[in-house]
Amino acid sequence: MQKVRNPKDVNIEHAKRFATHEVIGQTPVKYIGSDRNKVSFSIQLRAAFGSSLAVYFALLNAQFETGEANHLILGPDYMGKYILTGL
Repeated sequence: MQKVRNPKDVNIEHAKRFATHEVIGQTPVKYIGSDRNKVSFSIQLRAAFGSSLAVYFALLNAQFETGEANHLILGPDYMGKYILTGL
C-alpha cells in the first residue's frame, strides 16, 4: 500500500549572530557567524493512507528522547542533519 506523508506549513528560518567587538584603531567587528537553522512543519497521518500513528509517534519520540541529529529530506531536497526539539 502506498504511504502518504506530505508536510504542510513548512517554515525554514536562517539566522545570523551579531555582537559588537571594539578593535583599537579599527571599525568595530559586528558579524559573528551563522546561527543554527530551524525547520518546522506539520504532518497529518491518516490510517487510510497507510500511516500508523502509533509507529510514527514511537519513532519520532525515540528521536526526540535521544537528541541525536538525523537526516531531514523534504521532497527531493536534502536539508541536512537536524535535531528534533519538539513534538
